Amino acid sequence: MIGVDIVYLPRFRRALEGTYKEKLIKRIYSDDELLQCSDKSDDAKIQSLAGRFAVKEAVIKASKGELNISDLKLINVHQFPSGYLEVLVSRENVTCTVYDASISHDGDYVVGIAMKVENKNR
Repeated sequence: MIGVDIVYLPRFRRALEGTYKEKLIKRIYSDDELLQCSDKSDDAKIQSLAGRFAVKEAVIKASKGELNISDLKLINVHQFPSGYLEVLVSRENVTCTVYDASISHDGDYVVGIAMKVENKNR
């Protein structure tokens, strides 16, 4: 199954700059994801976080009901130096699900797409 999501950057930026910024960031992103975005300029950081959010939403859609919006932090989007993305979904029940993903930016929009690749037992 394939999932896709689109994010409108001005609305996403307003959410991240709003009153609940810290709470929202902690609810959505892992420490690793935040670290990967930490050395970027403000605009690049917003685009990267929006892209990761779009991929997380796409993963939820591709999971065919196994995941929901409350699972956003369980979905870890990792970008390798080559630009390749890998998404790992880890739960306490020792199953790790792997998704391939891609992000595209154009103007005020960011699109994320994800496809389930495999389930692994740890």
